[in-house]
Amino acid sequence: EYLRAGRSVVVDNTNPTMAEREPLIAIGRALGVRVSCYSFVVTVEEALRRNAGREGRARIADVGIYAVAKRLVPPTAEEGFDTVFEVRVVGDEFVVVAIGPHTSLA
Repeated sequence: EYLRAGRSVVVDNTNPTMAEREPLIAIGRALGVRVSCYSFVVTVEEALRRNAGREGRARIADVGIYAVAKRLVPPTAEEGFDTVFEVRVVGDEFVVVAIGPHTSLA
């Protein structure tokens, strides 16, 4: 609905496999919109540490982190994304780098 109205949409979810990302890419392609991926790159240890600082529903069981890490296939432009960005946390900052195929944040 939002895409059809010309609005931007963000899917804030862990989609660790190509099969899980494919339907989202297909929707964007079918509607003729630009499809970008922002992939947060963290180690399992970092994910566990960050998760330990969460409370309530924001905190997940550690087994969930291990399960996703096992299934994770890093996204690539070949899947159909217009641009893939890697996001890393460096200190208190997010560092965003385009890894393909375009190098613009636009």
